[in-house]
Amino acid sequence: MSYMVNYKILLDNDVRHLEPCFRSGTVVHLSDVGLDDEASDHALAEAALERGYIVFTNTRRGYVPEDPETAAADIPNKDRDCTKMYGHVVIVPSDKNSQAAAIDRASRQMAFEGRKVSWKQVRDNSLKVVIHDKGKPTVTKMPLCLHCEVVAEAN
Repeated sequence: MSYMVNYKILLDNDVRHLEPCFRSGTVVHLSDVGLDDEASDHALAEAALERGYIVFTNTRRGYVPEDPETAAADIPNKDRDCTKMYGHVVIVPSDKNSQAAAIDRASRQMAFEGRKVSWKQVRDNSLKVVIHDKGKPTVTKMPLCLHCEVVAEAN
């Protein structure tokens, strides 16, 4: 029995070879969102933001600014200067075999606030996951813009 996947993963070009590591129907490539191989980090982040996709990359500098006050300047064209990302995953290992093994391990070991989390929960809770060469992945909450903070507090 198959079921519909309710999250998507946008693979940056540096990790596009990892598609087989994920459930069928979850992976989206840059060309699928109208971007070419030379797309900027900002263009990739904006495409993921507009569609609610999790970004996977090997780019360590990251797509998400740590300071929510300056975040709006870093991702242009978002309504109300909202910079909420729907999940950001940085895969630290640089070789393909280590990356695939690290993804598999992270899928089983990801935890946030003492509870195991899935890729869907990474998306739904705007989490940043750093997948290391060895050991458990680091999972943190990404900063929210002021609009999203107000909405979150109201709920």
